[in-house]
Amino acid sequence: MIMRFLAENDLDIDFLEINKEDQGAPGYARNLASPTILVDGEDIVPGYREGHACRIYKDENGELSGLPPESALRSAVLRRIAKD
Repeated sequence: MIMRFLAENDLDIDFLEINKEDQGAPGYARNLASPTILVDGEDIVPGYREGHACRIYKDENGELSGLPPESALRSAVLRRIAKD
């Protein structure tokens, strides 16, 4: 999702994908439900709870999805770009 979004919007932004099960994963990542996308340490869909279960999101149509809505990613990235 992230790579597609960046490519479609011609954005050259570094990101880090972390498998929270890896022994070398940072402590904060081990406590996040999956998938969670952080931009500058902030969840793109506020209100998450720490946990070891999968996250369920509502997409733009209100349907349940295993991925956060792309609009949330877009908003978070644009806010970050605006800071620069």
